[in-house]
Amino acid sequence: MRFWMMLGVGALMLTAVVLPGGVWGATIDDVKAEMQKMTPASGGKLELRIPREDYAKNRMPIDQLCVSGGRLRPISTSGSEKVTDMGPVRSGNKYRVTIVEKLPSATGDEKIRATRTVSIPDCK
Repeated sequence: MRFWMMLGVGALMLTAVVLPGGVWGATIDDVKAEMQKMTPASGGKLELRIPREDYAKNRMPIDQLCVSGGRLRPISTSGSEKVTDMGPVRSGNKYRVTIVEKLPSATGDEKIRATRTVSIPDCK
């Protein structure tokens, strides 16, 4: 009896840690869908802050990248410079994005509404 109780508590603790962290495939598209459900303050505007990856003088936002063989690759290449590799994927393929609300004030105040952990999808 005690074994099953400890096993149940362990499973509950593991679920509480894994689910909010986005380990099971939360993507930037999921965060954008969540943003659509949020209501900004009167006159406010929601904005998604997406980090960029720097590698060998190239800089790209993570929503334009995919993962192939443990390396970051651009989803589409455009322009005169063809970038084919953006370096290795971070440990665990975890990146943080932030939803910010720009408040209607003369000083340009901002309020962080949420921070989410996302993963970059595999290349097709």
